[in-house]
Amino acid sequence: MLVAIYFVAVVVFQRGFAGVESDHIHADIERIRQAINQEVDSLTASNRDYSVWDETYTFALHPDGNYHEMIDFETLSNLNVDLFAILNREGELILSTVADPAEGDTVEVPQALRAFLVADSMLVPPLGQSKAGLMSIGGESFLFASRPILHNDGSGPPAGTLVLGRFLNEDAIAALSDLTNLNLRLHSLAPHPAAPEVLAVIPKIVESPDGTAIHVYDRDAIGGYLLLRDINDLPAAIIGVIEP
Repeated sequence: MLVAIYFVAVVVFQRGFAGVESDHIHADIERIRQAINQEVDSLTASNRDYSVWDETYTFALHPDGNYHEMIDFETLSNLNVDLFAILNREGELILSTVADPAEGDTVEVPQALRAFLVADSMLVPPLGQSKAGLMSIGGESFLFASRPILHNDGSGPPAGTLVLGRFLNEDAIAALSDLTNLNLRLHSLAPHPAAPEVLAVIPKIVESPDGTAIHVYDRDAIGGYLLLRDINDLPAAIIGVIEP
């Protein structure tokens, strides 16, 4: 009788512990979601600071003067962006620069990214419209915010479009890890095969209504994952954490 009671108690305890762990990992996933959303909101706010500005408006109409000299490595670092690009009313790219932390300077925009800096692309909405979200560029996840260029008072007509963007590279994921106090890992879904630890969760997470999945690896490890969809609502990457 005592043995039976003991085993019942063990089962109840294990189920209760599993429930607590599940709730804990769900909370961690929501922290990850909020952190990603905050990154997009931050890009949008930074974009607004420069797109609703007479200096940018004048440059978009008449791309000369010293405006481009202001958009240097220090400016991009302060904005915490990798890309700063301006297209005029005709959709022509008149300014584009990328921050290279390794060089401590700005460099030319990589061709894989430049290909999207054209009118009515995933990065650039129709003139006068805004767009923000995530896309995959050359197998890397890229957060961006695009907004119309307006006068200081928000009036138009739009002089063009400003695009700011940030790659979710190792440094960005490390910053998100610090923000969430989680050891995050980002797994791109293309063009490279997913890491072994996330292969098991891909079918589940793609079908999940909220884009989340929990996977128990063994008695010592449980993983929580969030599916990141691109601006066209297609699966782009999985970000998650494995906890003891």
